[in-house]
Amino acid sequence: MRSRAVLCVAIGVLFYVGCSRGGSEAAGTRPRSKDLYEDAFRLGGTASADGHVTTEKSVFNQGEGVYVSFIVQNAPAGAKARAVWTSLAKGGAKISEEEKPLPKDGFVAFSVADTSQWEPGDYRLLKQLIDPARPGVQTNLGSADFKILPRR
Repeated sequence: MRSRAVLCVAIGVLFYVGCSRGGSEAAGTRPRSKDLYEDAFRLGGTASADGHVTTEKSVFNQGEGVYVSFIVQNAPAGAKARAVWTSLAKGGAKISEEEKPLPKDGFVAFSVADTSQWEPGDYRLLKQLIDPARPGVQTNLGSADFKILPRR
C-alpha cells in the first residue's frame, strides 16, 4: 500500500512539473528561434477593426467575406507579406493578389470582403514573404484551403 502512495505522489509531481513548463507560450510559437516563420495564423469570416480574425472557419457562402491574419516572425527589415488567392477548380489560377509592408511586430491581415463574383468551389490562399534584399524571390510561408458554397 505504501508503494502505491509513493507512486501516486511521484506521478502527481511529474504531472505538475510537466504542465508548468512553458505554460505561457502560445501553441505554434518558437520564441527562441531566429528563423523566419509564420505564427498565430487564422482564417475566418469576421475580423476586428485591427484586422485580427475573430471567427475562424474554412467554409463560406458565396458573397461572404474571407479574412486572414497572421504574424511573420523574424522577418528582415523592409519585408512585405503577400497574399495570393487562387482557385483550385481552375488549376490554381490566380483570383487576386495583395502585398502589405510588415510592421516591426510582423502582424498582417488580408481580406476579400465580397466573394459574390467567386464561383462555388475550392480555393487556396498562398502566403509569401517578399524580402527587399532578394529581388524577384518569394519565400513561401504556407497555404490554407477553403471552400465557397453556392449563395443561400
